[in-house]
Amino acid sequence: MNESGGIPGEDRVAQPAEPGTVVFDGLRSELARLLMRNLLLSLLTLGIYRFWAKTRVRHLLWRHVKILGEPLEYLGTGTELLIGFLAVVVIFAPVATAYSYAVPFLIPWEIPFSGIAVQLFYYAVLAFLIQMAVYRVRRYRLSRTAWRGVRFGLHGSAFKYAAIWLLYGLVTVATLGLVYPWLRVATTRYFANNARFGSTAVSFHAGAGRLFRRWLTVVAPGFAAIGLFIAVNGEGFEALGSLWNALREGKVIANPVALVLFVVRKFRPHVIVSVFSGTPRDGHGQHQLAGRAAHEAFASAGDPDRYPELAAQGVAPWQPTKLYTSMRFLPRDATVSVPTGD
Repeated sequence: MNESGGIPGEDRVAQPAEPGTVVFDGLRSELARLLMRNLLLSLLTLGIYRFWAKTRVRHLLWRHVKILGEPLEYLGTGTELLIGFLAVVVIFAPVATAYSYAVPFLIPWEIPFSGIAVQLFYYAVLAFLIQMAVYRVRRYRLSRTAWRGVRFGLHGSAFKYAAIWLLYGLVTVATLGLVYPWLRVATTRYFANNARFGSTAVSFHAGAGRLFRRWLTVVAPGFAAIGLFIAVNGEGFEALGSLWNALREGKVIANPVALVLFVVRKFRPHVIVSVFSGTPRDGHGQHQLAGRAAHEAFASAGDPDRYPELAAQGVAPWQPTKLYTSMRFLPRDATVSVPTGD
């Protein structure tokens, strides 16, 4: 027992807040009961109830957040969340399907780096659409939140927000993550400066300098690990460098088989293990293509007449002894088991 007579570890309602403060006075036990009820109903409805489950959780959390002693109010509904989910499916499903099953077979592999370019473009478009969705989700939540009968809101453009994120994101990738603090500040500034409480605007004034100094302590170990990895694997990076030069100069055809074959002839393995089989069983088109490339490279590795231009890059024909295909989805059909965890 504690001094107030309560049970140790039991959640208690918070004391009245000081003026100008924000408190949460909910109980973990109340949330736990709601989560268990939501889980049961979601299982019984095969997951359909999850939209209403999320709404009930928000109702609970919002009403226990007190600002100046007054609770927030959540005005959203499960039906709205379901409609939003269906809209996302309508937008994203065709994009993902086209990439997975059509694009890999339409890429002009005779054009150097065309495959890489198509994939980078796809993921850039996907990231852009996701950020647009993120902004619209925030707009929905704010517009369904009220305090003292006054609603919050979010103006601005989801397209512009996603464009800001993509621009800073590309620079962040180019700088190996160093510019990430500026990405966070830029997107937060756009979001905050477009937020509203009733007719009152919200503003955000902060720079990325202090955040960057703290961010350095996070990324510095990663840069050190990358440097050590490059130093230890120098021979492999030299091989990749020579392949890059050959591709850039057009001495090697930039297609999956040639790339896999270069690696096989360079490192001369006795056994090749392909994750994919090169059949429809693999699912996505790029998975099927990867499996086909591995199998064709195995069949061509020892034939000097196949891709003779690779000889100019210092790699001679080499025939591995075995080719194994992973059976992770059909373990009963496996003929060899390797205990990799031992």
